[in-house]
This record gives sequence, structure tokens and C-alpha cells, in this order.
Amino acid sequence: MLTVPVSIGPLILRVALLAAVPAIAGFAVLRGFVPEPGRAATATIAASAVGAIVLELMLSAGLALPPQVVVLLLALAAAPLWLILGRDERKARVVAFGRMAAPWIVTAAAVTAFVAFGRAWPPREASESLLHTAIVFALTGLSWFTVCRPTGPGLASVALRVVATTLALAVLAGTAYAITVRPLERSAAHNGPCPIHGNNVELGTDPARMC
Repeated sequence: MLTVPVSIGPLILRVALLAAVPAIAGFAVLRGFVPEPGRAATATIAASAVGAIVLELMLSAGLALPPQVVVLLLALAAAPLWLILGRDERKARVVAFGRMAAPWIVTAAAVTAFVAFGRAWPPREASESLLHTAIVFALTGLSWFTVCRPTGPGLASVALRVVATTLALAVLAGTAYAITVRPLERSAAHNGPCPIHGNNVELGTDPARMC
């Protein structure tokens, strides 16, 4: 009988997350160099950001936030999708206000994410929840970047694109580390005993400490 040492369910979730995050990051990095995307493309990126947050919540052991804040953060990340798809003229003022506030929300989310990334470094077991928290805040900021209008040569537009690009690269690197490296380290540390020179040694321990 053929067995595989991985769980297919979490593996599929990791693959989906690692497919969504590069698309979201690529949108933020290339937006200043390509024509403005249409409504469908923008909505797809915003929906991908929300989906990536959900996948991150499913794969992580928890965030360094109260559960109530996590729910509010997920709702905040989903708001740009409503702004993009909203066609009701009666809510035009709300949509306009949301678009006007978007750059400030992106900046606030970026600052919070960078602080969390900084606190999560150097990598250690206690900082794992901080790393996932930083990723969620970064994805929230990138979701709101979809409704920004960073056009024109103004200093504010350039600064917003720089912030979004830096945030995109940070979330790309953080997600790759959190999803690919950490699970492998944990699995190696919890595997069964491995025979080394006739002694059973737990993987993840220092052979020099054998009795």
C-alpha cells in the first residue's frame, strides 16, 4: 500500500495560498507600469486577497489578535470587493468615501504589518502567530489598494505605490516562509526516532547530546 507523509487537505490549502499571494503581490508591484485594470480584474484581485486571508486563518495556529478583532479585520478586507462591485447609485456617496479613505487604510495596514513583521524577527516558535498576523494585515492593505487610484506624477501617488510595492514583497516573502519552511521544520522536529550509529535519536535534536 502506498502512503505519503503529508496530509492532502493542508497541502492543497498551502498550494492555493501560494498561488493567490503572488498574483496579489504582482498586481501591486506592476500597477504603476501597466494600464488601469478593469472592474473584473480588480474584483478578482480583491476577492483573492480575501480568500488568501481565509486560507491563512485556516492554516495558522492562531493570530496575535483577539477573535473579535480577527472577524472585524476579515470584514474590513472584504469591503473593497463591495466597493468595486457596487452599482447602486443610492450608495454612491459611501463608495466615494471608501475610495477616498483607501490610501489611508493601506498606509495604516502597512505600518501595522511592518511592525508585526519586525516583532516576528528573528524567527522563533513564539513569533509564529506574529508572522501570520503580519501577513493578514498586509493582505488587508493590498485588498484596499485595489480601490486606490495611484495615478499621476504627484508625490502622494508615488509614495502610495512604494508602500504597496514594499508591502507586496513583504507578504510574498512572509507567506513563502510561513507556509513552506515552518511546516517542514515542525515535521522534522516531531518525527519518530532515527537510528544513528546504533542509537535511536529523535529528529530535530542534537546528536551530540545523546547519552
